[in-house]
Amino acid sequence: MTSRRVLLGVGGLGAALVIGALVFGSNDEDEIRALLDELVITLTPAPGGNPAFRALDMKSKLGDLFAPGAKVEAPELGDVGARGVDEIAGAALRYGERFQSAKITLTALAIQIAPDGNTATATSKAVLESTGGEGPGRQERDVRFDLVKVDGDWRVAWIAVGARRG
Repeated sequence: MTSRRVLLGVGGLGAALVIGALVFGSNDEDEIRALLDELVITLTPAPGGNPAFRALDMKSKLGDLFAPGAKVEAPELGDVGARGVDEIAGAALRYGERFQSAKITLTALAIQIAPDGNTATATSKAVLESTGGEGPGRQERDVRFDLVKVDGDWRVAWIAVGARRG
């Protein structure tokens, strides 16, 4: 009888752990969404303040979000694009200087995780609402993110930004 109770207790504990992991644990898609949310916050133009401190802060944050050798391709960056955290931060800071204020939002985010669980692709529309520089405006662009797991954490390996719309 006692061994049966122990067996039932262990089985119940195991079931509780599995249910808890499913309900409260994060999954890859949630982790990717959180990564992209943090990326948007980091890349959103923030005029004012000391540009040197802003550059250092951005490089530090991007270092946690991008995989080594990451690349960003966008029409404003030409054929080569920006590679590595330093170039990506520099390009973001130059672009951000054009606005008094700006807000970036990702909409229609779709995430596809590869069967190996170590790579993923996310597509979205990025909406930039801004004031200053070119005046108040709204731009939409298609964006593709290629992501990889680095030491168990999702990182951005490549971003392709489409042409400006709106």
